[in-house]
Amino acid sequence: MTNMYDMPFAPFIGINRHGQSFMLGCAFIRDEKIPSYVWLFETFLEAMQGKAPVSIITDQDAAMRCAIAQIFPNTNHRNCRWHIMDKFSGTIGPILAADEELEEDFKECLNYTVTPDEFESKWSAMVSKYSLQDNEHFQRLYAIRSSFVPAYYMHCFYPFLQSTQRSEGFNSVLKKYVNPNMSVLHFVRQYQKIQDKCLVAQDGQDFRIDDRERRRWSKYPIEKHASVVYTKNLFYRFSKEFEKTAEYDVRPEGQFQYLLEPNNKFVYGYGKRTYIVTAVVEEESYYCECSKFDRDGMLCCHIMKILTRLGVKTIPQRYILKRWTQEAIPENENVDPNAHVPADFIARGMPLNNKKTLWFTNLSTAFAGLAVEGCASKETYTIMDGHIKMMRAEIDEIKQRKKSNARKVRGSKRAPSVCVYGDDNTTNMTIIASADAQSVPGPIVQNVLSEHDTNVNENTASTGIIFL
Repeated sequence: MTNMYDMPFAPFIGINRHGQSFMLGCAFIRDEKIPSYVWLFETFLEAMQGKAPVSIITDQDAAMRCAIAQIFPNTNHRNCRWHIMDKFSGTIGPILAADEELEEDFKECLNYTVTPDEFESKWSAMVSKYSLQDNEHFQRLYAIRSSFVPAYYMHCFYPFLQSTQRSEGFNSVLKKYVNPNMSVLHFVRQYQKIQDKCLVAQDGQDFRIDDRERRRWSKYPIEKHASVVYTKNLFYRFSKEFEKTAEYDVRPEGQFQYLLEPNNKFVYGYGKRTYIVTAVVEEESYYCECSKFDRDGMLCCHIMKILTRLGVKTIPQRYILKRWTQEAIPENENVDPNAHVPADFIARGMPLNNKKTLWFTNLSTAFAGLAVEGCASKETYTIMDGHIKMMRAEIDEIKQRKKSNARKVRGSKRAPSVCVYGDDNTTNMTIIASADAQSVPGPIVQNVLSEHDTNVNENTASTGIIFL
């Protein structure tokens, strides 16, 4: 996508704790050459306070690959598998379509090999079996194998994706809001609307993580434990994976290893092959050759099968990735990020960052719907008006009760023991206060302080001064 100045658009898409796509940022670059990409990634790194990404997935742009290697030398970089296969669909596609057995072996080699050595072995066997040694299209695909074949990235963190489909999805959404003829200023305004919409959707998921009664596939304790520790979306991913445990039979192989064989011909995501799981129960250590935990940060169905077989009731702590849990972003109930934002702005879709603003939005939506129905007739209006007055009275009562309790608390903190010496004409008093009470200099000064004690307390707290 380019704008009216023929500047390519470059979005940065990340994955949040709900497994949702979100925008880290975007840029317009002058061209698609190495210096432009170097500037782009250096600026991105600066915006991220020097924290480089763990993994990146892009299309096959050679200039971008060089820039990534220069700016992010320790970052895993792979190319989008979908784009690569799409490019070869016109050349390899007809060959595969003409031979069903070749197509099956090709998919098995590409999708279900778990190490580079296994891929090399199966590819060599496939090429020999179908006499593809001289086929230039297969040779070209083989030459770039290390940039996209899953077997080369089994131990790299690419959660739940192998392509740039999330970026493509964002581009399709973006096109609904903007077009190439917009000015940069207009684009920024429209982009902010998309950002706000995405943040509201994310905060909506944050609000729903309090729902503990999540639908489970089974009654196993380990699935119940997952429903508590993971965010809602990630738990459903876990549950889907847990369902696949029913599709495998287990056979012990020695003291620490188990062989898992499909009891059906094919298991979605894992193919027809068998898998070996190594389990050291005393150390709570489990490893499967499918390496799903390394890729997605979540246990595979093979390890889940062994855990249930061994009677393990909870997911070992080392296999609970914090980024997929409710503690991924620490909550601070004492901070209100939207305190400076007018209420009507929040209601119209500003980012929601705590429960109060979420409650506000939910109530605003509910009352707006009731208002539409309430004005339909005199009867419905009277009902609505009566309930609003009743709610107002109850809320006022709650506020008055809170004020009364607050005054009592302040009064108990300041209540001194007073001894008056002299006759009725004596104007001097001695205040004898307990050690933890506040000294009061006199009735006149006390009245002045009582009018301004809120400001005094706030000022002293903000400057770190405590009067004892």
